[in-house]
Amino acid sequence: MHAVTFGKQARYDEIRDALGPRKADPLEDHIKWHQENPPKGLALLGVEPMPGLMDEIAEFVTVFRGDGPFRVYSHNDPCPDNVLWIGGRMTLLDFEFSGMANAAVDMRYPRAIWPTCWCANRTPEPIIERLTAAYRAELVKGCPEAADDRLFYRQMAAGCADAGMGMLGHGWLDWVLNKGVKLGDFRPMQQ
Repeated sequence: MHAVTFGKQARYDEIRDALGPRKADPLEDHIKWHQENPPKGLALLGVEPMPGLMDEIAEFVTVFRGDGPFRVYSHNDPCPDNVLWIGGRMTLLDFEFSGMANAAVDMRYPRAIWPTCWCANRTPEPIIERLTAAYRAELVKGCPEAADDRLFYRQMAAGCADAGMGMLGHGWLDWVLNKGVKLGDFRPMQQ
């Protein structure tokens, strides 16, 4: 899906805008939220943010949320419970959070401990590497920039940082810290 939607922002906007108005989502709002809320989560842990953290946050949010080389149609919730196998093919469900975004929104999931998934836990590192390689091989077919190690892994790091900071900022520390319970212990996230 990412490879075939790379470079299609204008077409997406044309289709989406024909459906009616949409809420503005300025980059500055994301930077402000990330600079205000994750430090509150760190404070709950008794952690004092290091000098320069706010600058690093602004940088990763800009890499991740800004107009960059990895803009694709993103599912934004690719959890196992949003996938069905039908006739030997994978079918994605539950697109209410989808839209044009950085490919790292979806590609970070196995590495970032499945940030929105109540039914998934940690993925073993060798599997993460295999998943990343397979995903990247497909993405390169439509997004040649993904062949550049520096660009690809910078996007991945920014995506993982966004997931972690998002959990801190939303106050889901207990859920994140306890996600290390045994695999298969699938409990819905309490909000």
